[in-house]
Amino acid sequence: MVEKKGFAQKTWKFEEVNHGPEPFIKLSYVSQHLEEGYPGNLKVTVTYKIQDNALVIEHKAETDRKTVLNLTNHTYFKLDYGDGITDYLLQMNCTHFTESDKDQLPTGNFVSVKGTPYNFLEERPIGNTPLDVPFAIHPKTNLAARVKSKESGITMTVQTNQSALVVYTPPEFPGICFETQNFPDAPNQPNFPSSVLKPGEEYSNISKYHFSVT
Repeated sequence: MVEKKGFAQKTWKFEEVNHGPEPFIKLSYVSQHLEEGYPGNLKVTVTYKIQDNALVIEHKAETDRKTVLNLTNHTYFKLDYGDGITDYLLQMNCTHFTESDKDQLPTGNFVSVKGTPYNFLEERPIGNTPLDVPFAIHPKTNLAARVKSKESGITMTVQTNQSALVVYTPPEFPGICFETQNFPDAPNQPNFPSSVLKPGEEYSNISKYHFSVT
């Protein structure tokens, strides 16, 4: 049986470290042809950069064979020292989310957020609704979401060049995760954007988490 280990469990190589006014670190990993069954020798880099009060995360990749790829960042954010995040104000430029089956796999259908607990088109408290949902970012904006703690006054905005935003609030601890990516299970859903990467193309996922205080 093929051992399944995500890239988060691999050993990455330090490519570059910059201590300048916009410091960054660049890491790389090479996934060999047929690692975990995926075709192609895939070279991936991820750069973490501090720029204008923002954390910028850039995933890039190239392959020598046609393959599928969908990278993301799975960081939990907590904007204050409070016990929970139910009072956080959340607004998302996401008019639809993906319908999921009993195994949390997308069916391929998009559902309007209106009339559902997932309607954050207007800013409102997160409340007690558990979130583990892939949202469709409105195509005319790269500002996917904005979240604010009234206790600390800290606001974080999420900008990305990706089509989907998976929002997750874990039951074990207070925090919120904004995964900027393509839609899950895209290879099996013809109406989702393609996740195919071909030789000569460059995969690019650029996401920006900007912080301000009011």
